[in-house]
Amino acid sequence: MIFKDFFIISLSLLGGYLTDSFLTTLINKPFFEISITYLIFFYWCYAAPQQFSLIIVMVTGFLIDFIGASFIGTHILPFLLFSLIIRTYAYRLRLFSHLQIGLIFALLGSIGFTFKYLFLYPDGYFYSKLLFNFISYILLWPLVYSLCRHIRRNYIFDIK
Repeated sequence: MIFKDFFIISLSLLGGYLTDSFLTTLINKPFFEISITYLIFFYWCYAAPQQFSLIIVMVTGFLIDFIGASFIGTHILPFLLFSLIIRTYAYRLRLFSHLQIGLIFALLGSIGFTFKYLFLYPDGYFYSKLLFNFISYILLWPLVYSLCRHIRRNYIFDIK
């Protein structure tokens, strides 16, 4: 993977993180927590499992931790775990429909959401947030998939 491809992937992840932060501060509801960053990350692991190496996963997780002023490892550990899972089953996942893939990614994203809130904010964990997060993953997956696929096909020439 050349630097330009890494830059575009990192920029898309950063854009997803900034969108998450903007929506969370704009709406400011206690149950509202969407993680578009995880969906974008799942897409890149799913679409380019060989080119999206573990070093890139660690660097992007570190950048998101650094920009979000969270503990180092808050995004790195789930990113590494999910990257290994998705890379292992990437070619088998391609046999499923988009709804089934959305359900699998919603389950993985909910696990990451639970990891984040149980370890960082154990007193502020609500099941309504988890349910809303799960449903939002399922609903947002087709939009994120089509947007990232457009970026991959038009701007990243090594990953086809």
